Amino acid sequence: MKTIVPVNSKQELAAFIDFPHDLYKADANYVPELFIGQRDLLTKHPFHKHNTVQPFLAYDGDKIVGRIAGILNNTHNEYNKANDGFFGFFDCIDDKSVATLLFETVTTWLKEKQVTGKLLGPVNFSTNEPCGLLVEGLTAHLC
Repeated sequence: MKTIVPVNSKQELAAFIDFPHDLYKADANYVPELFIGQRDLLTKHPFHKHNTVQPFLAYDGDKIVGRIAGILNNTHNEYNKANDGFFGFFDCIDDKSVATLLFETVTTWLKEKQVTGKLLGPVNFSTNEPCGLLVEGLTAHLC
């Protein structure tokens, strides 16, 4: 059974950060982010002073099969006079049902935050941080 869990503990955060290492371990081109850098980005970055980030993990039973973060960038919305939401940190096994569940979760989370505009991404907070995702060996910038 596939489920989505919000990341709320240090252990879940560590699993969220480490998931791509397991997912891409057979990919010779994968270059992992530094754990401490990702941890600090997700916990101590100045972005958090004015904005909200909620990471989520997807499980199939007790195995992690995907991750995503919902991002409410208030600074973007104020500057652009918008009410948009963002997603980032998206990594997933090759399973459409898992990807769909992750995106539905972020969409629901953003609606609970009264976001009525577009869902933008993938961006890890804003265009000042990494954007895009890997699709069959090609980086796709979808911002």
